[in-house]
Amino acid sequence: MSRIIPSLCIVVVLSLSPLVFAAANLEPLPPTELIIQPEDTFVPDSPLVKAEKDFTFAWDDATTIEPNKNKIDALETMAKKACLASNYTVEDRKALGQLLYKLATYYTHVINTPDVAIPEFEKAQQLLTQETDLIWNKIQLAYAYAQKFGLSDNASDKKNALHYAQVIIKKYPHTQNKEVAFAYYVTALTLNNAKDYAKAQTNYEKALKIYDTLSAQNDDQYLRTKSRLAQTMLDQNNHDAEALAILEQTADNWQARGHLTENPYAAKNLIVLGKAYLKVNKTEPAQDKFNQAIAIYAKLFGDKSILLIEPYEDLADTYKILGNLNQMDTYLQKANALEKS
Repeated sequence: MSRIIPSLCIVVVLSLSPLVFAAANLEPLPPTELIIQPEDTFVPDSPLVKAEKDFTFAWDDATTIEPNKNKIDALETMAKKACLASNYTVEDRKALGQLLYKLATYYTHVINTPDVAIPEFEKAQQLLTQETDLIWNKIQLAYAYAQKFGLSDNASDKKNALHYAQVIIKKYPHTQNKEVAFAYYVTALTLNNAKDYAKAQTNYEKALKIYDTLSAQNDDQYLRTKSRLAQTMLDQNNHDAEALAILEQTADNWQARGHLTENPYAAKNLIVLGKAYLKVNKTEPAQDKFNQAIAIYAKLFGDKSILLIEPYEDLADTYKILGNLNQMDTYLQKANALEKS
């Protein structure tokens, strides 16, 4: 918040000449003080506070990605310098904590780099003071560990993800809010990465039930949860038709909301939908969905983004099924080049 501090009081002393009072045969009165009431003086935000306010990215709103993606490098530099400071004003401390939190959620939810995010969440936890901010930071730290576990298969990452998620669930034993819903989502993602698909499905369904209660059916996170649920169902087999229906409906919902070409969450759903089509031998629609996802990622992040690896590999699988080995090799080479970059 911008700070308003009072200016110094201005004192003006008015004194009438003693001769005037003598001529009137009156004793001169004491000098009269005319006090002009203080006016509010505007103090501008510090550079750090202003930068945090201007960084409007929100992990659960995909429309905030495009306007903020080009701010990341400059904000990283600012945050790194700010972290070296030994003393903060109250405003700067709060701004730095929130900035680190936003940057870390960008690393996990948008560009899938949990190793970069985890230290930033840990720093933010030391700076934030509001209970709600601290709770969300801890849930997002759990998500980062769940995401990291999916890449590392390290038991300690799994343990951390489940621990931090359970802290939140136990904190609200009889409350249905977005914090608990997301904690169930993190638990489900962790269990899915551990290939415990049945338990993962149960936790995704718990999260969706809470989102339904909160009337959040059109939120990005609600749709992401439905997409993840469908993916878990595909992994279990015998649920292909149901999973495919969920993925198609979710894709339609994102399409109806607009901004599809600026939504990496929708792109991920298209990839899973393409995999579902491949599983039921519908190669043409699968190919179309993979290409749509590639177009979204390339538009948002350029043709060197590591997010393109997965749809490139999926397209290679599609062309293998179609017997087009040249195209298969082309997309495998593209995927390999990005993995080495």
